Formats: sequence, C-alpha cells, structure tokens
Amino acid sequence: MTYYDKTFRINLKEFEEQFKHELKYFKEYFQFNEGMFNSRKLKLDSRLKADIVQNPSFEVHFRYMYHLDFIKLPSYFYHSSIVSLYSLLENKLNSLCDIIQKETELVIGVNEIVGSNIIQRARKYLVKFADIDFSKVENEWQRIADFQKLRNVIVHNNSQIEISNSNKDDNSTIKLLNKFKGVEIDKQDGIFLMTKIEILYEFQTIIEKFISMIIGQLSECDFMKFNKAYRYRSFDGFPF
Repeated sequence: MTYYDKTFRINLKEFEEQFKHELKYFKEYFQFNEGMFNSRKLKLDSRLKADIVQNPSFEVHFRYMYHLDFIKLPSYFYHSSIVSLYSLLENKLNSLCDIIQKETELVIGVNEIVGSNIIQRARKYLVKFADIDFSKVENEWQRIADFQKLRNVIVHNNSQIEISNSNKDDNSTIKLLNKFKGVEIDKQDGIFLMTKIEILYEFQTIIEKFISMIIGQLSECDFMKFNKAYRYRSFDGFPF
C-alpha cells in the first residue's frame, strides 16, 4: 500500500520576505526611538545643569527627576520591546510549523505537541516532522533561552527581583541579568532597568540569524504528502 506521494520542497520565499519586512520595521522603530532618547538626553543635561545652578538646594530632587526621565521611563520601552521581539519569534516558529502541516497535510499540528512553552513545542515539531538539526543553531538557541528567561521576569515578575544580602550572589535572576550589558539593578525599588538599546539590537540579530538558518534547513528538506490519514515526512515509521 502506498502511503505517500512523491517528495517535494516547500517554498518559503513569501514567508522569508514577510519575516525580513517585520524585522526591518522593528529596526526602524528602535532607531527612531534611539534618536528621540539621545535628543532628549541633550535637552535634559542642559536643563539639569540650569536647574541646579538656579536652585542648588533642590539638586537631589532634580537628579532624581533626571534619573526618572532618562533612565526609568525609557526602560519601560526596552522591556516592552523585548516582549514584542519574543512574540515575533514565537509567531514565526509557529507559522513555520503551520506551513509544514498545511503543505504535507499532516494531521498533527504544533499545538498538539507537548511542551512547556510555544518555542519548545515548535522545536519538537521541527525536529520530529522536518528533521531540523538544532545543533547547527545551538549558540543562537542558548542565547534565545537567556532572552526567554529575561522576558519571563519582565512579564511574570513585573521586572521585580528578590534581593537578599545573605544570598544575592546565588540569586538566579541576578545571575541572569549579569549576562546582559546595560542592565541596572535598582536595589532600593527591587527592580531592574535596561539602560542601553543595544540589548534590543542583539535580540533582533539573534532572532534574524536563528530563523534564517531554520529556513535554510527547511528549504533543503524533501517532504512527502501522504494520501492517507497519517502523514509524516519520512517513511521510517509513524510516531504514533
């Protein structure tokens, strides 16, 4: 009995072009805000000096407002951008899995795969049904795991960290934050702040490289469209 038709390759050109377009939008968005922040810093620097000269007794207050305006408030933008970039990564990995399911008419979708989160399920799906070799993107995958943990602290912990004098060196969150440049820990408020936009550019670059390498592997895969209910990429045995 024949379970599959002839092999074929999936055309991912449209997906790739859309992915590049979205990355370009993010980059332009970051660059625009970076310019606005730099411009505002120049104005704040000048205003701070003038205010201190005019009212030296309020210097502490002025410096606090400067810190709030130039460090703390922009950090909200950096935090939300990390979450947005991570959502882009999730969306693209999900879309690749959906494309594979649609093109091969596989009965199993990525949402039916067991996993702790979306990208873990997508990884399992790509390995199982497209033979993607994740050892070729291991460095990118490990860094993505760092950003995933960072994103989780932002979303689930509201950027809060537990600081204890007795175990601060063993604090897993602080260890994580130390892996990123431009992260400032506000021990008084018990939160962390991102102070440099470079962290966004790094995450964007990693996502671009990672997805592009996955696309490259998928473009070389020979898929088979099964003509029965069970549809799988290779006939080495069904995984059910």
